[in-house]
Amino acid sequence: MTIDTAIENAKLHFEEGYNCAQAVFRVVAEEKGFYFGNIPILTAGFGGGIGLEGKTCGAVIGAVMALGMILGEEEKDPVNVKEKAYEYTPQLLRQFRKIHGTTICSELLEIDMMNAEERKKASDTNLFYEVCPKFLESAVRIILELKLK
Repeated sequence: MTIDTAIENAKLHFEEGYNCAQAVFRVVAEEKGFYFGNIPILTAGFGGGIGLEGKTCGAVIGAVMALGMILGEEEKDPVNVKEKAYEYTPQLLRQFRKIHGTTICSELLEIDMMNAEERKKASDTNLFYEVCPKFLESAVRIILELKLK
């Protein structure tokens, strides 16, 4: 699968109702040959900036989770994987911020994710389906292009 195909698949999963973390983590796992059926369940609570709190974007969270999965393929010791993840995660975050200015869901969407009325208005105007796919695209592209040593 090419990066562009992975991006399109992430967008399709999002349109099917997956949250950003679910969509990103699933396509990266598929791309790297790690997909297992519980990925959508494992990542379910990370949408909307972690449980709709508007914190870190779910697409970013999915990419960070995928990074750990990728690093763990080569290095089996969880402590060493953690250290490597600490090395690469800031690169991922910097690249995402360079493109979008922030990794914070509420700032990216310019709404208060904890406010049910604002979320409903955003949903009714298709804000999520118009804006979030570009965050999915960036997260998938960054994690799949990240040069790991």
